[in-house]
Amino acid sequence: MELEPNPLTKPHEASPQVGSCTKRQSEVTIARVCSQAGQAMRLNGQAPLRDALDVLREQSELIGLLIEVEPGQVVPMYRIRTYQLLTRAYVKDLFSHKPITAFLRAQHGMNHLRLDAATPIGDAIDAALARDVEYRYDPVIVTRGGVCREVLDVRAMIDHQRCMLADVLDEVDRQRQEAHHASRHDRLTGLPNRTHSLERLQEAANDAEARSKPYALLFLDFDRFKIINDSLGHDAGDQLLTLIARRMMRTLEQFTGQKQDAGRWLAARLGGDEFLVLLENLQDPGEPTHLAQQLIDAMRPPFNVCGHEVTTSPSIGVTTSATSASTVPGTLLRDADAAMYRAKNAGRNRYAVFDQSMHEQSLHRLRLENELRRALDRGEMTMFYQPIVASESGEITGFEALMRWFHPQLGEVSPGTFIPVAEENGMISALGSYALETALHQLADWRREVGNQRPMTMSVNVSKRQIFQPDFIDHLRQTIQQTGINPRDVNLEITESIVSGRSDEIVSVLNRVKAMGIRLSMDDFGTGMSSLTCLHRFPIDVLKIDRSFIKHLEKRTAYTAVVQAIVTLARNLGMSVTVEGVERMEQLAQVQALDCDQIQGYLFSRPVPAADAARLLRYGITLLEQHHAA
Repeated sequence: MELEPNPLTKPHEASPQVGSCTKRQSEVTIARVCSQAGQAMRLNGQAPLRDALDVLREQSELIGLLIEVEPGQVVPMYRIRTYQLLTRAYVKDLFSHKPITAFLRAQHGMNHLRLDAATPIGDAIDAALARDVEYRYDPVIVTRGGVCREVLDVRAMIDHQRCMLADVLDEVDRQRQEAHHASRHDRLTGLPNRTHSLERLQEAANDAEARSKPYALLFLDFDRFKIINDSLGHDAGDQLLTLIARRMMRTLEQFTGQKQDAGRWLAARLGGDEFLVLLENLQDPGEPTHLAQQLIDAMRPPFNVCGHEVTTSPSIGVTTSATSASTVPGTLLRDADAAMYRAKNAGRNRYAVFDQSMHEQSLHRLRLENELRRALDRGEMTMFYQPIVASESGEITGFEALMRWFHPQLGEVSPGTFIPVAEENGMISALGSYALETALHQLADWRREVGNQRPMTMSVNVSKRQIFQPDFIDHLRQTIQQTGINPRDVNLEITESIVSGRSDEIVSVLNRVKAMGIRLSMDDFGTGMSSLTCLHRFPIDVLKIDRSFIKHLEKRTAYTAVVQAIVTLARNLGMSVTVEGVERMEQLAQVQALDCDQIQGYLFSRPVPAADAARLLRYGITLLEQHHAA
């Protein structure tokens, strides 16, 4: 009877598969495999075959039996080949009560291969395959010092390696698929990432050009996310992003009536709090804006983040295959980003549709950013100074230092234009350090000119990014020491946005500033949402009431009540009050009636260069007297 091949492996497949494993096991010897599986048992060849069946049932796959045919002569019996044959009914009937040697002669012959126990497994397999190309696999008897000790079933060993190799390949394939998925999807939200979305966007652009399939791209940036992230921590920020992604997916499924894998739309996270939505096969031109509004509406209900209810709203830029002339994914993304900034600058929580003027503004903004990086080195930044006067006497009590940028081609660039750019690209810290040094050195010059008898302070604005610089305190202390000024004459102005996040760290830094004798002002007070609830925690000396309140004093009595409430609050907290934006005598009279301490505004002077500010100091008369004389 011929031996049937193993159904799991064909002869021509065995060699390359084993070869794949040979390198890994080139140093593993036969002896090591035998020791792991145990020694082969010996049976007398005259014993009934049923005895061999009982032993083989308990043997490992790699170790079989050594059958003593004659004294000193042994042949192996293998578990897999032999056991499968022995368990068939007709084999049992023919051989179960006959001697083992009778079965061996009928089924396998006596031709076997002897190998030393030190032989590497790879060599053993090669030797067996070379002798038996028809996949019968000669018996392999393992010898130690010429004495037969164990027997290996090479067929079982090859099958075993083949199974291990298959498992390894399956695992490699799984890891490859996971790596491919990870390279194209955001780890946090599970949404497609920038790489995946740009590839899909290129396909949509190609379809629109070749088969007239219009599409739209929506770029979402979530307002106040950084404040939430700073206030509640990065874990809370990550949770919020995950909740935003889920809500986006539900909204898109409801809007289109399809799942994302249906292929009509794609929601992706580009990074940070920026998301992208690609909507293909537009049904009508108004569909993108309708979707943008639904996304805005969907984000209105508060999110429950780490036990806190937080709200955030998207600013959305929309571009379509009809409004954008490009089919390059990066350019399309740029156009949608430009539209998003238009929406953000228009008041946030809204959408804007891209047009060519936005691209021109983006180019202008890019030029501003590039020019701003070189402005300090080129000496284009200059400090101007606006006087701060006593409310009752009109005497100059100090100046606020304000930065101005004079570009050789662009002319004077408004602070309202370049300060936001500096905050986004990180230049604000360098500009802040320059402003601080220049203003304090100017204060030292004026002190030497007018003496120490007159009250005179220098107010300098500092940004949140500047405060969190590791060397901020050291730089401040060093500048004061170099100029020789009294720290009490220095007034650092912060805004409400600074205290809205990481408040414990802010308090720590501000207390160190106060310990140096420097005064602190809260600028633009009343325009934010956080200061009233946490003002008592911060070591503030001066509240500066924002100009927006003063603008409406004459026409709306409610504003007068608000300013009066702020003054009362400041008095109760031991703070003084400075009012900004006083431009007319009528406003001055109302501010004086409200018992404010200091006034600042165009009524007295616009911000002026240092030389003009010095002339105001030399006059020795009050600005109010100048107005009365005029």
